[in-house]
Amino acid sequence: MTISDTPVNGPADEPETTPQPQADQRRKYQTLKGEARTKAAKALARDYANERMSIRLLSIKHGMSFGLARTLLIEAGVQLRGRGGDRQAR
Repeated sequence: MTISDTPVNGPADEPETTPQPQADQRRKYQTLKGEARTKAAKALARDYANERMSIRLLSIKHGMSFGLARTLLIEAGVQLRGRGGDRQAR
C-alpha cells in the first residue's frame, strides 16, 4: 500500500462514535426550586454584600455555576457591582 492508497481520515471500517454521558453524569448541578432557591439566594446576597465576594467565588463556595449564582443574586434584588473588582475612591 502506498501513501496515496491510505484513507485520509483513517480506516473506513472504524466507525466514529462520540461517547454519550451516563444519565447520572448529564446534570452537574441540582435544580433549585421553592424554599431552597430562596435560601440560596439570601445566602448569596449576604456573602456578596457583607464579604464583598465576587460572583465567581460565590459560585465556587456554594457549589453552583456562575450563571446560576448571578441569576439568584438578581432574583434577590441585589445591585451587582461593576466589572473590574472592588475599586476604592482615590
